[in-house]
Amino acid sequence: MQLYETKDEGKMKEKLFGYLTNQKDIYNCTLVNTQWNTSASPFLYRAPKFTSREKFSSSLTKYFQTIKSAKDEQTFQPYHEMLREWNLKYAKLACDIAVCCPNIEKLGCVDGGFLLGDNLNRKNLLKAWTRLKSITLYHNCGTDLILEAIKMNCGRLEELILCNCPVTDIGLIEVFKTIRGLKLLRFNHCNEISNQSLIMMSKYCNSLVRLDLINCNRLNDNGILALADSSHLATKLRSLYLEALNIDENTLLILARNIMNLRELYLKTLLSFGDEVITAFNCLEQLTLHCPSINGWNINEAIGIRELSLFMTNIKLQELNAICKTCHHLEKFTLDVKQILEFSFPMNKDIIKVLSQLKHLRSLALFCEQHEKQTVSSVIEKRTKFSPLNNAKLCVWEALELLNTLIDDSDPDTQLSQIEHCLQTAESLRKDGQPRWLILTGLIHDLGKLLFFYGAEGQWDVVGDTFPVGCRFSPSIIFPEFFKNNPDYTNPKYNTLYGIYEPNCGLDNVLMSYGHDEYMYQVVKNYLPAEASYIIRYHSFYAQHRENAYTHLMNETDHEMMKWVKIFNPFDLYSKSDQPPNIHELKPYYLELIREYFPEKICW
Repeated sequence: MQLYETKDEGKMKEKLFGYLTNQKDIYNCTLVNTQWNTSASPFLYRAPKFTSREKFSSSLTKYFQTIKSAKDEQTFQPYHEMLREWNLKYAKLACDIAVCCPNIEKLGCVDGGFLLGDNLNRKNLLKAWTRLKSITLYHNCGTDLILEAIKMNCGRLEELILCNCPVTDIGLIEVFKTIRGLKLLRFNHCNEISNQSLIMMSKYCNSLVRLDLINCNRLNDNGILALADSSHLATKLRSLYLEALNIDENTLLILARNIMNLRELYLKTLLSFGDEVITAFNCLEQLTLHCPSINGWNINEAIGIRELSLFMTNIKLQELNAICKTCHHLEKFTLDVKQILEFSFPMNKDIIKVLSQLKHLRSLALFCEQHEKQTVSSVIEKRTKFSPLNNAKLCVWEALELLNTLIDDSDPDTQLSQIEHCLQTAESLRKDGQPRWLILTGLIHDLGKLLFFYGAEGQWDVVGDTFPVGCRFSPSIIFPEFFKNNPDYTNPKYNTLYGIYEPNCGLDNVLMSYGHDEYMYQVVKNYLPAEASYIIRYHSFYAQHRENAYTHLMNETDHEMMKWVKIFNPFDLYSKSDQPPNIHELKPYYLELIREYFPEKICW
């Protein structure tokens, strides 16, 4: 990319470079203007991004060459001083990065070797990064030995994020005692830590502003009550994220009474939820709830929540009406009502009438964005972008592990991680005696959600029900009213029964709304039986296999293949329980099954 004869307009530069920082290999951008080069450099070099493993080595070499040569260029700022963020994938590169880039503030790492080598430089590596404020560790990179090195060298640390790490109370407590400026702590699937860590956290972490506890199965009421008793957290803690912990509603009430300034609360824990908890947290501005139902909504006074997200399987229209009446200040409302619509709500227009009470609403994410943006042109654009499969080369199990770092808020039905849900679906098929190819389909059917890592714009182009574009939108699609803002809705070329298609042309010739289904179909179509590929491509096409819509576009092959989708679908939807499968025990079986159909690595 090159820009010539540009004007120095601050807002335009900020918008442009803010966009460019999200692109891949963006350091290969040249601006033929010294002033713009000076302005652009901090944006482009703050957090470099590299693509697949094949390109990583050459990209990194070019990057370091640019950094080293730029020190002598008078027209360029010193790039080596600008880099602030680095996601470290290979331990052998750590020393080079430390030498070239001394001002790292944010470090992510998936390779524990970067601190545990015998080389003296490696042992003292963190000393080179005196400005380090944030560390994210994944898997075996997060051990007590590494926490010991962090404790010794990272006194200015403000954020510590651990995902699927084997750290224990011993390592964490030493960090809490030594590093007193921690403001953000996030523990995701860290199953070796117990309530003792929370007890010591409440004693030593006097600056903590945000705490995320996700699927740490040894944490329960006693640990949360220790947080509630902390005089430091009572005034400092602003954001609390609790998912899949063994706590009850009474514990939350005590927490609400003691943590007086909490502004953000995320709960994905309880079987049901009472409005008493909501009123107890009287300073909340942002609330997210994942639970099957609310036990009524008897709040009479207005509450100050500005952002509300509800992911539920059961809510009554009168409860929704009460929420809209009392939450006068709502500016953003996310409501997942997919199952409610089918079993509880009489008419979509009734829901819209209720929601119209929210006068300050700025963003309503209620299938609205997907229905507005999935057009013929956007689908063609997405297909063109993602179908070449040039994002990465991974084996299937590596892809499952990568997906496991994703939190998908579109699925309120389970508290399981992504890999646990995939295994649960596959195991249900296996126990039912289904063929091996169908068991494998259950294992990989959601892997297309890796789109989140490869440049998807949001939930709307990854998850959600799929439907044809290029013809009239069926009233069988969830919330058909929201298609009225879709440009294709009023386009005479697209808004007839057949639109751009011929009768019974076959779904293979129909453009479907783009998401993880179509992407994953492109990934696996050359490896799996046709039935498996068809299931993956259309398992979210609920308007057809649940409501029998769009039969006028289907051919004989579709009718035969759709039988397999209907066989598969109950195992996907109704295998969702919160009893996690044993990944360690199941892994050998599924690695063998993967090798039966796939080469070692495939393109994504």
